[in-house]
Amino acid sequence: MLLSKTRPISYLKSNTAELAEELKNDQNDILITQNGAAAFVCVPIERYESNRQALALLRLLNMGKQEVEQGRHSDADAAMDELDQLFSPAR
Repeated sequence: MLLSKTRPISYLKSNTAELAEELKNDQNDILITQNGAAAFVCVPIERYESNRQALALLRLLNMGKQEVEQGRHSDADAAMDELDQLFSPAR
């Protein structure tokens, strides 16, 4: 993550619209400080949504890994057969 800009919280308080426009146009994260220390990061919405989706995928992968480690899995052929049975038209 490239934090090319740092702004004090007072800037955020008095220039919120400008900060929002800056995020929209530059697509760079902005570090907000409070009393000289990093407090939080403002992130463009596109990157925030992308990061949330990536995190959700990582969580799913981790859940799958845990299920394999616990022996709760089946081979691909068995899984495909089960799906075929579930979704095949009723006879």
